[in-house]
Amino acid sequence: RMITHKISPLPTTHDESPIAQKSNRKKRYNDHVIEYAFKKRLTGDYFQAVHRVEYDLSEECTTFCSLELPWNPFFLAFMACAPEKVLQFGAGRSYEFYLKFLQILTWQASELPSTWMLKCPFHLPYLDDLHTTFPNSPFIWT
Repeated sequence: RMITHKISPLPTTHDESPIAQKSNRKKRYNDHVIEYAFKKRLTGDYFQAVHRVEYDLSEECTTFCSLELPWNPFFLAFMACAPEKVLQFGAGRSYEFYLKFLQILTWQASELPSTWMLKCPFHLPYLDDLHTTFPNSPFIWT
């Protein structure tokens, strides 16, 4: 299962009050945080050194986008050896799905600022696709 499923903001109770949703989310967090820590240990420290991922830290793009874009460890070898072959497939609907994901996160935590940032260099080959889905977003190169 995806991590996003496990911290899903969508209520799984018949009570849609904020208190019931918060309680349900806390229960799911407690049920799965140990499982996540175990899986993180299996992958080792290499990925953490490049892009820090934690169960309850902000994780805006890498985990979610790697479901469709060639960012998971299996595809990274192909990206290094034959990027032109991999990149010809484009981003598909990744950014459309990602937009919906961000909208759900914004809905879930409406008290927090709704400014999102993509900080991963893997987005560079897909700037046209990214701009199509997020036309009013600024691109900042540092």
